[in-house]
Amino acid sequence: MLSAIERRVLETAVALAEALDPAAAQQVACAVIDVHGRLHTGVGVDHCSDAACAELAAVAAAAAAGAGPLTTVVAVGGQGAVRRPCRRALDLILDRHPDCLVVVPTADGPAPRHVQLLLPNGARHAHLTGVRLLRFNSRYHDDIVRGRKTSSVRYQDPVSAGPVLVLFEDEDGYRRLDGVVDRVEEHRLTSGDHELVAALRQHYPTMPDDAEVTTVHFHLQ
Repeated sequence: MLSAIERRVLETAVALAEALDPAAAQQVACAVIDVHGRLHTGVGVDHCSDAACAELAAVAAAAAAGAGPLTTVVAVGGQGAVRRPCRRALDLILDRHPDCLVVVPTADGPAPRHVQLLLPNGARHAHLTGVRLLRFNSRYHDDIVRGRKTSSVRYQDPVSAGPVLVLFEDEDGYRRLDGVVDRVEEHRLTSGDHELVAALRQHYPTMPDDAEVTTVHFHLQ
């Protein structure tokens, strides 16, 4: 299930793909969005020895525009079909934007996946220190600002200790705060966690009853 912002990115990529020359050898368009809510786009371009893929073009366009960390990437081909990015594109996204969500095709339609899960053994350059993100629905904003909420349980959402940019997703953009993840704890859900499972299903409807989840403890700076 896509959020409002993810649908906006997808619609931007689809509109760009539909505007491409239908006779072109490579009809692929990509849209990305950064933490400031700005969209950036790119298209795939064939040449005699290879092809410059749309995802790399979009990420490069974002960099040229001085974009902040990217939060979502979507690539589409002919007839607006969502495409999984190639390995080279995933390597770049993981390296530069380690908490980016990548919208990929699934049996239930387009769905966001954390880039670290799409490339679990991907290598990263040691000198790159991409800003880490910790995402929340906007309804948690006040509780977090007032210190009433200082932990969060996550499923298939890799998080590590250290400084983070805390993002609150609204319908049309993000609110941002500086924070720190103090520690993370992993455990597997059991039959005794039925209340927690019910709560998590609101965010992760396909999560199994015995899922491996992560509890994230954090504070705002």
